[in-house]
Amino acid sequence: MSRTELLVFDLDGTLLDVSQRIPEAIRTLLLRLREVGIETTLATGRPYAAVRRFIEELDLRLPLILFNGAVVVTPNGEC
Repeated sequence: MSRTELLVFDLDGTLLDVSQRIPEAIRTLLLRLREVGIETTLATGRPYAAVRRFIEELDLRLPLILFNGAVVVTPNGEC
């Protein structure tokens, strides 16, 4: 039986720098995690429109937790 490992990250104060961007080193790390079988996704207080660019930038494939846990959406925005 295979096991999927998952890491969930916040954006503000965790992944984003002071310019509200994901530093290259962090982006590289997150993409490398997927290569070794560890999936990643986001949990944030932000709405979908505010995280869409990060979903695309990180090529996220799993559902995301938005609005401080009130909404779970797929990467394309479906609830």
